[in-house]
Amino acid sequence: MYAASLKNLEEIGININETFLSGEKVEVPLLRGIHVLLQSIGTKGLKLTQKGFLPTKIVKSIVEVADTTSDERYSHILTRFYEQEHLSANMTRLVSEVFKLTRLQKGKLLLTKKAHTFLSLSSREQYVVLFNIMLGINIGYFDRHQEASCVHNSSLIMLQVLRDKERSYRTSEVYTALLIDTYPMIEDSIESLDILDYGEKNKLDIFTSIAETRLFERLYLPLGLVTMNPAKYPDADTFASSELLNSFITEKHAINKELLFCKKLVKSLQDEIKKE
Repeated sequence: MYAASLKNLEEIGININETFLSGEKVEVPLLRGIHVLLQSIGTKGLKLTQKGFLPTKIVKSIVEVADTTSDERYSHILTRFYEQEHLSANMTRLVSEVFKLTRLQKGKLLLTKKAHTFLSLSSREQYVVLFNIMLGINIGYFDRHQEASCVHNSSLIMLQVLRDKERSYRTSEVYTALLIDTYPMIEDSIESLDILDYGEKNKLDIFTSIAETRLFERLYLPLGLVTMNPAKYPDADTFASSELLNSFITEKHAINKELLFCKKLVKSLQDEIKKE
C-alpha cells in the first residue's frame, strides 16, 4: 500500500524528502478524523442511523479532531452533530469509503483488510498513502462549485509554489498570480473555464475563488499543508505553507510540471485508487 503510493507519486513527478519518514508522528485534521472513525468501527462494526448516517456521537468525536481553521468559523452555528452538516465528518467518511477502508453491511460500517493494513503503517507512511489518495478524489464534491477541472489539475503546481516561495501569509489571489507568473501555461486552462452563474466576474476571478475553496480550504488544510489566518469580511483570508509541507516535498523543480499538466493525471490517480 505505502510502496504503491510512493511509486505513484514518483511517477507523476513528486519527490518526497528522504528525511520525511524519520520525523515525529504526523497529526493532521483528516488523518485524525479517519483514525477516530476506524477506531469507532473496531471489531464489532458501527451501526448507522436509520437514514444511513454516522451516529451523532461519532460525528462529534470526528469534528473535535478533524475540523480545520476554515471549519471552525462555523462552529457557533453548527451546534447539531449531523454528518451531513459537518464537512470534516462527511469528508472523513467519504475518503474512508473511496479508499475502501470501510464497507457497508446490513446497516453497519465494517473494517476491511485494507483498513488493518493501513493502521499497521507508521503515521508518516499513512500520510503518504492519504496524500496519494486525495489527489485522485474529486474535491469539487465538497464545495459544490462547477466542475472546473483546471483548478484541481493545478493543485500540485500550486502546492509547489507554496513550498518554494518565502513563507508568508498571502491571499489566494496573490497565490494565483504567483502561479501564473511561475507557470504561464496555466492561463490557457483558465481561459477555457466555463462561466456558470458568476455574474460579471472574469475567468481569473472565478479560478481564484474556486481555488481558495477547493485547494486551500478543502485539500491543503485537511492535509495540514497550509495554515490559515481567517479574516473578517470584507478582508480576505490568508494562507501560508506549513512546516509539514516544507519537510514533505523537496524544493523547486522537484515536481515535473509537464507530467502534472497532463490531462490524464486525475484519471490515472483515480484508476490507482480502484486498483488498491
